[in-house]
Amino acid sequence: MVLLGCGSLLLAGSAAGEGHVRQVLLVHSYGSEFAPFSQTSAAFRAELSRISPQPVEFLETSLEMARFDGIEREEPLVTYLESLFDGRKPDLVVPFGAPALMFCHRNRERLFPAVPILATGADKRRVSGLEEDPWITSVHFETDLPALALGIRRLLPDLRHLHVVAGTAPVDRFWEEQLRREWPPVLDGVKIHWLSDKALPEIRDELARLPARSAVIYGIMTRDAAGVSYEHDSALTKLRPASRAPVFGFAEEHLGAGTVGGSLMGTREGGRIAAGVAIRLLAGESPAAIDTPSIKPGPPQYNWRELKHWNIPLSRLPANSTILYRPPGLWQSHRTIVLVTMAALALQSVWIVLLVAARRRARESGENLRLAVDAAQVGIFRHEIGNSDEIHGSSKWRDLFDLPGTGPLHIRDVFERIHPEDHAMVRESMDRALQTGRESEIDYRMVRGDGELRWVSSRWRAERGKHRNIVRTRGASIDITARKRAEAEHAARREELARLHRVATLGELSGALAHELNQPLGSILSNAQAAMRLLSRKEITAAEFHEILGDIVTADQRAAAVIKRLRALFEQREATPQALDPHQCIREVLALLEPDMKQREMIISCRFADKLPRVHADPIQLQQVILNLFGNAMDACAGLPPDERRISVRTGSDGDHVFVEVEDNGTGFSAAPEESFQPFHTTKPGGMGMGLAVCKAVITAHHGTITAVSPPGGGAMVRFTLPCAPSS
Repeated sequence: MVLLGCGSLLLAGSAAGEGHVRQVLLVHSYGSEFAPFSQTSAAFRAELSRISPQPVEFLETSLEMARFDGIEREEPLVTYLESLFDGRKPDLVVPFGAPALMFCHRNRERLFPAVPILATGADKRRVSGLEEDPWITSVHFETDLPALALGIRRLLPDLRHLHVVAGTAPVDRFWEEQLRREWPPVLDGVKIHWLSDKALPEIRDELARLPARSAVIYGIMTRDAAGVSYEHDSALTKLRPASRAPVFGFAEEHLGAGTVGGSLMGTREGGRIAAGVAIRLLAGESPAAIDTPSIKPGPPQYNWRELKHWNIPLSRLPANSTILYRPPGLWQSHRTIVLVTMAALALQSVWIVLLVAARRRARESGENLRLAVDAAQVGIFRHEIGNSDEIHGSSKWRDLFDLPGTGPLHIRDVFERIHPEDHAMVRESMDRALQTGRESEIDYRMVRGDGELRWVSSRWRAERGKHRNIVRTRGASIDITARKRAEAEHAARREELARLHRVATLGELSGALAHELNQPLGSILSNAQAAMRLLSRKEITAAEFHEILGDIVTADQRAAAVIKRLRALFEQREATPQALDPHQCIREVLALLEPDMKQREMIISCRFADKLPRVHADPIQLQQVILNLFGNAMDACAGLPPDERRISVRTGSDGDHVFVEVEDNGTGFSAAPEESFQPFHTTKPGGMGMGLAVCKAVITAHHGTITAVSPPGGGAMVRFTLPCAPSS
């Protein structure tokens, strides 16, 4: 049965006034989404649409029968295209891949007489002889199979076995024949194993048992020996995780799917070049008159993840190589942590450098591997799941947990060393690893036999047996006591700096706060003196005396409230995050700042969201952040006329986080807004430059974010977000 795929017409809209619409028929060998031809066709369509001076109308059809043997299956497709183009012809036919080109060549007189055919995505070996047709031209690939084999051998100089993965479809057989002819002369001393006679599950099992000094080359697998068809790179993505040897491919698109790399074919580049040739054909040039370029393998490209996984040193790569998927360095990703722990890790870094050099000299030596693990202070263990529940560990691991150096151990012996308060947390992590079969990592406390408390970080992974049941876990443990102490010291320093900044900020408010206290204190004095005078003349009634005492109590409570707010901000204590109402925190800070704001003639506007969720934060630290932001805003507006000194605060939520925005129309930022969060960066005379730095440290410690921007109308806006507190 013939499988047909014909896409709907992609009309270029109304072409009136834009010139004659050009119709281009795209003929796919295996389907419009079959890689790597899909990248070629996508690049061709995008480039032709971009550079064409006239509207282009694309039509698509697919030769799914290219996966099967026999051209007799194509008759239904020919009949379909005859009816589709009855009475009209496309301006250009573009087959992608050799099967589509051969189909168009066989049926050109019947379907497309006098219509130019531009083939792309096919190799030079496949188009040989077809270009003698004056109506056919091609932008073909020139795959250098010997160079590909030599590139593999350059990366793996001790290679002894090469396993070739290919399918049984006609195109798969064609490429296997090319490899059988061209590779043996350049791979002298390497035994080549052909796996095209196996189904994909059998190939996967064989790749999982490969001997040492092996490699795998993934060709094209559109159909395996069991007759199962595979789309895109689905066969490669199933084989790569099982392979015990590096996997190589032909096309750039295979890099992201797990191949190592090399001088690969750029299928997208072929599509872009073919679009330029298509413009000339649509303009009326003869196919025979166009000297079309060929696409050769590009500069070598390699997958950094695969190089590291298979321990292939970068020194073996050609000088002009490009390395893809390299992760960012430690400094860019964890700058703050590096600065805090640099001193503690200096000695370990020296050891790591020495151990890496030793591992590079003798990577196949198991003894050197054990030496590297011990020198890095890592303990290795294996926990057998079942009736025995035994646990086996290296000498370093036994020493880390202060366990006997020899003899059998049980999991309960380990839990006797774990701090009792951490038992539940460790068991939960172990159960999660056993249930999901994934890696699990946890930091916990351990008490040695002499009572010394240490911090340990353990990572373990579950392993399955023949029946897919979990039979054991393997893991590693390392002493992180030094790191935990450094983190605690860093947190203490940060809190001390925040408290000092609160003292400095409240010192700046002392004048306004003194005025705020003088009012209730003066009221108390006046009422007390009035009461004394009336008592001395015996002219006071009980109701008048009660009213005077009520005024004294009210004034006293007002003064006590001011002092309470000051005392809370001056407290030095350990942070205690709790569920807080952000609006209440803002109102308390505004109450504290009210005298200073009146004195400075500031105009405050609040836009609070309805039903704002609570946040999980320390109340004093959160109030300090809000206090710093309002203080900066008031300082920025100080030079403006009184009726222009405006500060607004807005709140809201996206469901997972709550945000608070403080905006002013003052002087704005003197440099890039994000630079204001750097320590000691200030634009105020006599400023410490720590206000926004403290805000960032506090918000980051609460797992939130803080940003600053310059609004279009001038001034400054600082926004911070905090996670919503869990609902009770």
